[in-house]
Amino acid sequence: MNASEKQISVFVSSTCYDLAQVRDDLHAFITSMGYTPVMSEHDRFPVDPDASNIQNCLAAVRDHANLFVLIVGGRYGNVGDNGKSITNMEDTEARLKGIPRYIFVRKDILHMLPVWKKNRTANFSDVCDSPKLFEFVESLHDKSDHWVFGFEGAEDILSALKHQWAQLFAASLSIRRRMIESQHPESVLALRGEALRLAIERPKAWEYRLFSRLLCDAIKSGKRQKWDAEFGVSTGESIVCEAPAEIMRLLASKMQDARRMGDSLGTLFNEVLPVGFGPPGQPGDSERIIYAAHRIGDVYLALLKWGVEFKRIVVPPTFARLVSLTSSMANNAIRELEEYSDKLANGLTDVLKRLDAGETNIEFALICKLTTPDDVMKAHHEEMESLERKFGVA
Repeated sequence: MNASEKQISVFVSSTCYDLAQVRDDLHAFITSMGYTPVMSEHDRFPVDPDASNIQNCLAAVRDHANLFVLIVGGRYGNVGDNGKSITNMEDTEARLKGIPRYIFVRKDILHMLPVWKKNRTANFSDVCDSPKLFEFVESLHDKSDHWVFGFEGAEDILSALKHQWAQLFAASLSIRRRMIESQHPESVLALRGEALRLAIERPKAWEYRLFSRLLCDAIKSGKRQKWDAEFGVSTGESIVCEAPAEIMRLLASKMQDARRMGDSLGTLFNEVLPVGFGPPGQPGDSERIIYAAHRIGDVYLALLKWGVEFKRIVVPPTFARLVSLTSSMANNAIRELEEYSDKLANGLTDVLKRLDAGETNIEFALICKLTTPDDVMKAHHEEMESLERKFGVA
């Protein structure tokens, strides 16, 4: 690893032409701090010649940024095929990556935002080049996962970043000290980002927040497998089955695999997690929480793979419907795990707000119920029975 790879990289996202001087000042400031500025107008910006401008910008955030600075002036900027500006997409990429984000919006834009909300069809061309800029700022202003700073000139941005990065450095030193003093197990030290902070600092409801964070990360990590399942993309050799008895044995084996995964989820939710969370009023066991979250994520990925593997099975047309019905048996459980992850995260956000407001007796259900719809079960059972009678197999 060379010296530059050890430096902190700061990605600066903004339109270039109207904020050229601000970007120059930021480049000098970031360099003076000993950090590496990642800015598209400089020759050190990482570029893949075969990728588009948007792809290169998003890859730079995803692969090189440790900190993210977003500056919103009076121009919305170039728009991609999805109708969003490059800066909008860069901010989304940074948020998904989970790195610290520092957002600055020109003060006159912030001052005009309430006026625009009351009359969205009015002409604001003297303030910005597109109403989409107000929509973007509104989305930034309404989210609770970051602070939006107003600025008039580069000096406002530099002053805020000096204070914010000093606080970030102090917090990092505090976490480092706690890690050294507390002798955390390897499973905790292997965590990253928000999950590591929760396990080390142990704020309010840290056990549930840690589990929720890890589960969300596990679900997100399965995006490729999710798309494989959605589009029916499967690799590997085909599994050719022609004899009715052979087909029935294969499908019975697949169903047994699915039941085993369901049993594993039951054990993780009903036995491991309660021990990890600990009795009321007592601290939880971080190792068990991490283990449960990771293993639930593993089973989620295995269920996705289980469904995709049916695409490799080649059977006579008579058995095609049974194979299709069997392959769909886990779809509902997959969707319910995804919905549970979202509901858990949103529910905990509400609980924390209520705790901060002074409430003490708060009930919060952590029940995850995985099901197969009755109509799917019925159709599968009827098709199975029909083929068993027709071919005399069971």
